[in-house]
Amino acid sequence: MVLLDIGIQLRIKKLYPYKNPPEGHFVDLISKEGGSFFKLKESWESKTFSHMDIDYKLMELMAFPVMYLPISELHSHYLLQKEFRLEARAASTLTWFLTKALTPLNCLFVIMGVAPMCMNFGRKTPVFLIYCLGLFSLISFYTILDAAIVLGEHLVIPPLLAIGTPISFFGLGSIYSFWKLK
Repeated sequence: MVLLDIGIQLRIKKLYPYKNPPEGHFVDLISKEGGSFFKLKESWESKTFSHMDIDYKLMELMAFPVMYLPISELHSHYLLQKEFRLEARAASTLTWFLTKALTPLNCLFVIMGVAPMCMNFGRKTPVFLIYCLGLFSLISFYTILDAAIVLGEHLVIPPLLAIGTPISFFGLGSIYSFWKLK
């Protein structure tokens, strides 16, 4: 939907923005009549939009889902999105950048969290319990991290706080467990 004026909208089924000028197929002009009723004013099978100004750099930013971008491109995309004032998209980009940058620390934290229990040698060492605790902590951490990603992407809380809090709590717990070993 393209908003032309208050109560007047264009509905375009297919838009070809790379044609010069941009062209739309199956275009409807809809206006709001009275209270809440919409009425079809005009309809075109094909219509050119010579007045439409398309920013191709912005289109390229919006083309791919942020979660599939490599970490090397996420920072540059974040800066461009801040430039275009795309706050929601920039929050999503920052959330995935932080997630991809800080997630490799999780392997270290799992080893540090389980290591003190594994350093205790004896016949009655509960090996199954150690494996269960390690797996449960890792699975619960990723569940909490997924929830934090959703909260950060939708700007419920700032992305740095959303991603940083679960990773720092998990890391502090692992470091404390490892520190207790001494």
